[in-house]
Amino acid sequence: MTAPAAKLSSSRTRRLEAGLLAAFTLLLAACGPATSAPASPGAQAGSSAGKTASSPAPSSAAGKPAASAASGADVDALYEAAKKEGEVVFYGSLNSEAAEPLLKVFEKRFPGIKVTGVRASSEKLVQRFATEVKAGKVLADVLECNAEDWLPVLQDGLIAPYRPPEAAALPEEFRSKDDLWFAARTNQIVIQCNTDKVPAQECLKLTWESLTEPKWKDQLLIEQGDTVLVQTWAKQKYQNDDKAAQLLKGIAANNAQPQSGHTETSELLVGGKRAVFVNAYLHRVFQLQEKKAATDWARTEAVLLPSLMGQVKGAAHPNAGKLLENWMLSKEGAEASAAQDRPPARRDVPMKYDYYPKETKFYSVQPQDVTDKNKYQKIWDETLGLR
Repeated sequence: MTAPAAKLSSSRTRRLEAGLLAAFTLLLAACGPATSAPASPGAQAGSSAGKTASSPAPSSAAGKPAASAASGADVDALYEAAKKEGEVVFYGSLNSEAAEPLLKVFEKRFPGIKVTGVRASSEKLVQRFATEVKAGKVLADVLECNAEDWLPVLQDGLIAPYRPPEAAALPEEFRSKDDLWFAARTNQIVIQCNTDKVPAQECLKLTWESLTEPKWKDQLLIEQGDTVLVQTWAKQKYQNDDKAAQLLKGIAANNAQPQSGHTETSELLVGGKRAVFVNAYLHRVFQLQEKKAATDWARTEAVLLPSLMGQVKGAAHPNAGKLLENWMLSKEGAEASAAQDRPPARRDVPMKYDYYPKETKFYSVQPQDVTDKNKYQKIWDETLGLR
């Protein structure tokens, strides 16, 4: 190549550089952020920032939540399909005073979808649901109940697999591997004290084993319906049936007095009936503290009772059901739950009270833990003199 052909003139060089600069500027504009527009219902009810993500983020570590991965565009499409159905029927065990405000927030977020809520205790709700299905009536779209009552619907194949995008934000123990359930909220079984009878510093350090000590003779109350307590000791705390049964026998030997109802038993405790409530619900403890009652709870260990959700197989409103479940697992849904003092399963939502202290050892109930519920029911009833 001759020298004249190998070199560009300075004018041609300047034109080429200008063209490249213009092309690069256009490329940056195409890749950069677009002008913001009003957030759609899907964007607001997806990830907390309303951003899209191509796939769920993996869990960062066992038991820790992964980043939320709900796509606003995907939720928008689901919302459009749900609007054509116009309704979602929610069978839930959450009590009405908390459920109604929660569902109203959903209806406000997604206009055009009416929520019909059917409420009952967890066990009765599952019985009703199963009876209806066996009679050929699939009336529910979404089922929500306690983990210990979930197994029968799994065994009967009544739940359709679905992985809500927002499930990526849940701790690992609250996500089923087969996509048949995800935890929306939790309840905590804890040891509660009357601090007029038990010094606060002593209360903080109590364990279930310590309640077998002779000093607690005639000082214990126990709610009579919590078979799940001895089940969880057997399956998770000890991984041994005999040790769980011995712990319950040791507590019963101190004349633990059976009572009906967690709310009622907590109120008896702060009223001075006895010193310690073996299996209180934590949210009731906080409610009593708000009323300036002399009460606190042990931070050593607790049983987590997840409230599980799933899509009903053959549901009449499948898209609306998926939209509701995904929203309940979203940060916005969790915040709505927290506003009713019901701790969400997500750990990235501020709560008025600390339901998950770092120093507390939690045992989370899993549906498979109750495969032999009748065995533990017998241990519970016979040990406490309930039969």
